[in-house]
Amino acid sequence: MTTAQLSTVRRDISGWWKHIDPAESAGDLDVNVDHAMRGPGCTITHVDLHEQPHLVRFELDRPMLLIYDPTTYLNGERDVDGLRARRSGPMGDCVDVVPPNIKFEGVADRGSRIGCTIVTIDPQADDSPDESWSEMAGSLRPALGLKNRVVSALGERLRTFARLGTCGWSTGYLQGATTLLLHEVCEELKVGPHARRAEPRTGGLSAWAQRKILDYLQEHLDQKVDLDALASQVRLSRFHFSRAFKKTFGVPPCQYLMRLRIAKASDLLRDPRSSITDVALDLGFPTSAEFARAFRHAMCCTPREFRQRC
Repeated sequence: MTTAQLSTVRRDISGWWKHIDPAESAGDLDVNVDHAMRGPGCTITHVDLHEQPHLVRFELDRPMLLIYDPTTYLNGERDVDGLRARRSGPMGDCVDVVPPNIKFEGVADRGSRIGCTIVTIDPQADDSPDESWSEMAGSLRPALGLKNRVVSALGERLRTFARLGTCGWSTGYLQGATTLLLHEVCEELKVGPHARRAEPRTGGLSAWAQRKILDYLQEHLDQKVDLDALASQVRLSRFHFSRAFKKTFGVPPCQYLMRLRIAKASDLLRDPRSSITDVALDLGFPTSAEFARAFRHAMCCTPREFRQRC
């Protein structure tokens, strides 16, 4: 994507977001659009609003997939074509589907932390993968909070490369990934020819337990996970808590805590006044080298490389 195209994407996205708190504020919200990446038949952008309360409202002539970061926590609501969801809890890796010419509105109140990979689909683009791409894009219907492990994995890859503004994939690889992403979304919506029957999701943590655990983890980012301490927060045994946590978040507690640490580290690294060593120690890493290894594993770049790109 050219510099001019990226500037246009940044300007358009920044225009969606408006302050809602404090109410008297009329300025633009500080929106961090890390990078944009052009894929076959689509544009992929990552947006990070951190913990800022905000309102988003848009209606485009192209379908969009909003894939929320694993650390996203919403205290607010979303509405697409009259389908409304009020939520106070984690939204990690869930997907909102916004078909063309459908209005999307979202409100994030205090306590939210929003990061999102936006896949904007252009079914008529000259580089669209094939005819089925247009058919799948045209069959999308509004959806909020869609969950799918394959979509989550693809979203993680797209998010990483969009945030870095570069892609190590070949065109064929990227085409396959985006086609599979759209196919999986269509199957979850039961609009594809081989849509799977939705599996019941039971056995996870309740909404209040999720809030309790996330609050606890945020307060202990610089410490190791103590499963017994976590389980006691929601009055469960260590065994039942571990199963319920993985059912809810898709990964074990220690891995989820690492995601939270890396997300916080990304925020801190944007401030040039914070040294990489200080960031590492503040988040509980014993050495900057260990922090660099963990950061590289999650972000496909070192902390220093990430800071240079910000």
